[in-house]
Amino acid sequence: MLHHSLSYFFINYLLRLVPKFLLFSYVDKSEIVFVTKSNAIYSFLFFLKKHTNSLVNIIMDICAVDYPQKYLRFEVVYNTLSFKYNYRLRIKSQIDEINALASVSVLFLSANWWEREIWDMFGIFFYNHNRLRRILTDYGFIGYPLRKDFPNVGFYEVRYSEVLQKVVYEPVEFSAYNRFY
Repeated sequence: MLHHSLSYFFINYLLRLVPKFLLFSYVDKSEIVFVTKSNAIYSFLFFLKKHTNSLVNIIMDICAVDYPQKYLRFEVVYNTLSFKYNYRLRIKSQIDEINALASVSVLFLSANWWEREIWDMFGIFFYNHNRLRRILTDYGFIGYPLRKDFPNVGFYEVRYSEVLQKVVYEPVEFSAYNRFY
Protein backbone atom coordinates (compact mmCIF):
# COMPACT_ATOMS: atom_id res chain seq x y z
CA MET A 1 0.00 0.00 0.00
CA LEU A 2 1.40 3.36 -1.00
CA HIS A 3 1.28 6.38 1.26
CA HIS A 4 -1.58 8.72 0.26
CA SER A 5 0.64 11.57 -1.00
CA LEU A 6 2.87 9.10 -2.85
CA SER A 7 -0.23 7.69 -4.54
CA TYR A 8 -1.05 11.03 -6.14
CA PHE A 9 2.58 11.52 -7.13
CA PHE A 10 2.64 8.09 -8.78
CA ILE A 11 -0.67 8.75 -10.57
CA ASN A 12 0.57 12.06 -11.96
CA TYR A 13 3.83 10.45 -12.99
CA LEU A 14 2.04 7.74 -14.97
CA LEU A 15 -0.43 10.21 -16.46
CA ARG A 16 2.51 12.14 -17.91
CA LEU A 17 4.17 8.99 -19.27
CA VAL A 18 1.20 7.21 -20.85
CA PRO A 19 -1.69 9.67 -21.26
CA LYS A 20 -3.04 7.89 -24.35
CA PHE A 21 -3.70 4.66 -22.41
CA LEU A 22 -5.64 6.16 -19.49
CA LEU A 23 -9.11 7.67 -19.25
CA PHE A 24 -8.79 8.70 -15.60
CA SER A 25 -7.45 7.52 -12.26
CA TYR A 26 -8.24 7.89 -8.58
CA VAL A 27 -7.37 6.56 -5.13
CA ASP A 28 -9.93 4.34 -3.42
CA LYS A 29 -9.20 3.26 0.17
CA SER A 30 -5.44 3.76 -0.28
CA GLU A 31 -5.44 1.76 -3.51
CA ILE A 32 -4.63 3.32 -6.87
CA VAL A 33 -7.22 2.69 -9.60
CA PHE A 34 -6.56 3.33 -13.29
CA VAL A 35 -9.35 3.26 -15.85
CA THR A 36 -7.98 2.46 -19.30
CA LYS A 37 -9.33 2.40 -22.80
CA SER A 38 -10.38 -1.12 -23.78
CA ASN A 39 -7.99 -1.18 -26.75
CA ALA A 40 -5.03 -0.15 -24.54
CA ILE A 41 -5.26 -2.73 -21.75
CA TYR A 42 -2.45 -4.91 -23.12
CA SER A 43 -0.14 -1.95 -23.78
CA PHE A 44 -0.76 -0.44 -20.35
CA LEU A 45 -0.14 -3.71 -18.49
CA PHE A 46 2.98 -4.31 -20.60
CA PHE A 47 4.21 -0.85 -19.59
CA LEU A 48 3.47 -1.51 -15.90
CA LYS A 49 5.30 -4.83 -16.03
CA LYS A 50 8.44 -3.52 -17.75
CA HIS A 51 8.82 0.04 -16.44
CA THR A 52 11.46 0.45 -13.74
CA ASN A 53 9.24 2.49 -11.43
CA SER A 54 6.29 0.14 -11.44
CA LEU A 55 7.51 -3.47 -12.04
CA VAL A 56 4.14 -5.16 -11.70
CA ASN A 57 4.99 -8.85 -11.31
CA ILE A 58 1.67 -10.65 -11.11
CA ILE A 59 -2.01 -10.33 -11.77
CA MET A 60 -3.66 -11.47 -8.57
CA ASP A 61 -7.03 -11.85 -10.23
CA ILE A 62 -9.23 -10.59 -13.03
CA CYS A 63 -12.93 -10.18 -12.50
CA ALA A 64 -15.84 -8.75 -14.42
CA VAL A 65 -19.02 -6.91 -13.50
CA ASP A 66 -22.17 -6.64 -15.61
CA TYR A 67 -24.05 -3.33 -15.72
CA PRO A 68 -26.81 -4.06 -18.30
CA GLN A 69 -28.20 -0.51 -18.16
CA LYS A 70 -24.90 1.00 -19.38
CA TYR A 71 -23.80 1.27 -23.02
CA LEU A 72 -20.46 -0.36 -22.15
CA ARG A 73 -22.11 -2.97 -20.00
CA PHE A 74 -19.06 -4.91 -18.76
CA GLU A 75 -16.28 -3.70 -16.52
CA VAL A 76 -13.20 -5.92 -16.39
CA VAL A 77 -10.97 -5.37 -13.37
CA TYR A 78 -7.31 -6.44 -13.16
CA ASN A 79 -5.84 -6.55 -9.64
CA THR A 80 -2.05 -6.44 -9.86
CA LEU A 81 0.85 -6.64 -7.43
CA SER A 82 4.44 -5.41 -7.49
CA PHE A 83 6.74 -7.46 -5.30
CA LYS A 84 9.63 -5.04 -5.50
CA TYR A 85 7.69 -1.95 -4.44
CA ASN A 86 5.07 -3.80 -2.38
CA TYR A 87 1.94 -2.15 -3.74
CA ARG A 88 -1.21 -3.12 -5.58
CA LEU A 89 -2.77 -1.44 -8.58
CA ARG A 90 -6.30 -1.93 -9.82
CA ILE A 91 -6.79 -1.45 -13.55
CA LYS A 92 -10.32 -1.23 -14.95
CA SER A 93 -11.56 -1.31 -18.50
CA GLN A 94 -15.09 -1.10 -19.86
CA ILE A 95 -16.35 -2.98 -22.89
CA ASP A 96 -19.61 -3.90 -24.58
CA GLU A 97 -20.79 -7.41 -25.43
CA ILE A 98 -19.67 -7.26 -29.08
CA ASN A 99 -16.04 -6.10 -28.86
CA ALA A 100 -13.12 -8.01 -27.36
CA LEU A 101 -10.23 -7.32 -25.02
CA ALA A 102 -6.64 -8.28 -25.71
CA SER A 103 -5.47 -11.27 -23.74
CA VAL A 104 -2.65 -10.56 -21.29
CA SER A 105 -1.95 -14.25 -20.63
CA VAL A 106 1.31 -13.94 -22.59
CA LEU A 107 2.50 -11.25 -20.18
CA PHE A 108 1.13 -12.81 -17.00
CA LEU A 109 0.64 -16.57 -16.88
CA SER A 110 -1.83 -16.22 -14.04
CA ALA A 111 -4.23 -14.38 -16.38
CA ASN A 112 -4.87 -17.53 -18.40
CA TRP A 113 -7.37 -19.08 -16.01
CA TRP A 114 -9.05 -15.78 -15.12
CA GLU A 115 -9.66 -14.86 -18.78
CA ARG A 116 -11.11 -18.29 -19.48
CA GLU A 117 -13.42 -17.98 -16.49
CA ILE A 118 -14.64 -14.53 -17.61
CA TRP A 119 -15.24 -15.88 -21.12
CA ASP A 120 -17.22 -18.80 -19.69
CA MET A 121 -19.29 -16.82 -17.19
CA PHE A 122 -19.80 -13.48 -19.00
CA GLY A 123 -19.05 -14.13 -22.67
CA ILE A 124 -16.35 -11.43 -22.84
CA PHE A 125 -13.97 -12.48 -25.60
CA PHE A 126 -10.19 -12.16 -25.20
CA TYR A 127 -8.42 -12.19 -28.55
CA ASN A 128 -4.96 -13.76 -28.87
CA HIS A 129 -5.76 -16.14 -26.02
CA ASN A 130 -4.40 -19.56 -26.97
CA ARG A 131 -6.97 -21.75 -25.15
CA LEU A 132 -10.16 -19.74 -24.68
CA ARG A 133 -12.81 -22.34 -23.91
CA ARG A 134 -15.37 -23.17 -21.26
CA ILE A 135 -13.98 -24.36 -17.94
CA LEU A 136 -16.82 -24.07 -15.40
CA THR A 137 -19.84 -24.97 -17.54
CA ASP A 138 -20.47 -27.86 -19.87
CA TYR A 139 -19.32 -27.53 -23.50
CA GLY A 140 -22.93 -27.67 -24.70
CA PHE A 141 -24.03 -24.99 -22.23
CA ILE A 142 -26.00 -22.14 -23.80
CA GLY A 143 -25.58 -18.60 -22.47
CA TYR A 144 -23.40 -16.94 -19.87
CA PRO A 145 -24.62 -17.50 -16.30
CA LEU A 146 -23.18 -14.38 -14.61
CA ARG A 147 -24.82 -11.92 -16.98
CA LYS A 148 -27.67 -10.07 -15.34
CA ASP A 149 -30.06 -11.01 -18.18
CA PHE A 150 -29.44 -14.75 -17.79
CA PRO A 151 -32.52 -16.51 -16.33
CA ASN A 152 -32.12 -17.80 -12.78
CA VAL A 153 -32.97 -21.35 -13.79
CA GLY A 154 -31.15 -21.45 -17.12
CA PHE A 155 -32.50 -22.62 -20.45
CA TYR A 156 -32.07 -26.39 -20.09
CA GLU A 157 -32.28 -28.91 -17.31
CA VAL A 158 -30.12 -31.99 -17.08
CA ARG A 159 -31.39 -35.31 -15.78
CA TYR A 160 -30.61 -38.98 -16.05
CA SER A 161 -33.18 -40.91 -18.08
CA GLU A 162 -33.77 -44.47 -16.83
CA VAL A 163 -35.47 -45.32 -20.13
CA LEU A 164 -32.60 -44.10 -22.37
CA GLN A 165 -29.89 -45.03 -19.83
CA LYS A 166 -28.07 -41.71 -20.36
CA VAL A 167 -28.02 -38.07 -19.35
CA VAL A 168 -30.51 -35.95 -21.33
CA TYR A 169 -30.88 -32.19 -21.78
CA GLU A 170 -34.42 -30.84 -21.90
CA PRO A 171 -35.83 -27.32 -22.11
CA VAL A 172 -36.89 -26.00 -18.71
CA GLU A 173 -40.66 -26.21 -18.22
CA PHE A 174 -42.67 -24.47 -15.53
CA SER A 175 -46.29 -24.45 -14.68
CA ALA A 176 -47.75 -20.93 -14.80
CA TYR A 177 -48.26 -21.04 -11.02
CA ASN A 178 -44.55 -21.46 -10.22
CA ARG A 179 -43.09 -19.20 -12.90
CA PHE A 180 -41.06 -16.25 -11.57
CA TYR A 181 -39.33 -13.62 -13.71
